[in-house]
Amino acid sequence: MAADASVCVTCRWRTGRCCWCGRMWRCDEPTCPTRTWSEEVDEIGPRSVLTERARAEVCRGVGPGEQSVAAVARAFGVSWRAAMAVVREHGRPRVDHLARLGAPSAVGLDETSFLAAVAEDLTLLVIGIIDLDDGRLIDVLPARSAVAVTAWLAQKPGPWLAGIRHVVIDPYQPYAAAVAVGLPDARLVVNHFHVIRLANAALDEVRRRVQHTTTGHRGRKRDPLYRIRRRLPEAHAVGV
Repeated sequence: MAADASVCVTCRWRTGRCCWCGRMWRCDEPTCPTRTWSEEVDEIGPRSVLTERARAEVCRGVGPGEQSVAAVARAFGVSWRAAMAVVREHGRPRVDHLARLGAPSAVGLDETSFLAAVAEDLTLLVIGIIDLDDGRLIDVLPARSAVAVTAWLAQKPGPWLAGIRHVVIDPYQPYAAAVAVGLPDARLVVNHFHVIRLANAALDEVRRRVQHTTTGHRGRKRDPLYRIRRRLPEAHAVGV
């Protein structure tokens, strides 16, 4: 038996079609659990619309080529879903490879609002892990918890972790607990932005109390204490 498979190939980003005649094999043995199977070759994966060479080119176009998935999909004559599946399959090993991550001596952990809350779901927060030596994003964890950070650190080899001497976090206790487990020898540093914000909140509480005690009312535009309410954040913004 034979079956024709039409797949996409590429030559300098000019897409063409090739037909591959794959043979179907049948076993006449009644006890055979498989009974029928198709011929496979290394150049074309099972049920694939792209050759392996074309799949690698799709990933290069989206990654190092810095083109959108939609643009590359149009160039190769496939759907966005097919192109994105290739990017996930071929790109994840490159993203997770430690050679790409380098050997940072300091990393930062901070959460980011990934999806805003809707009627059905709450706001989705993710953890960004950043190489502070050169400002690169190392990874994104789909959770804001000590478990997620601990599991991520446990997957990394000991020599790579041993090179991390400082970890910068916001004042979130689960992050500190995860770092204490996964990087016990690293020095924990609180992000200066959050330190300034906490300090300003404490000063603002004192300012409001003194304002009400001395004037008997809340701060007004012309009140000296009200006019200095943002002195600390403004000084931080200009690097004073």
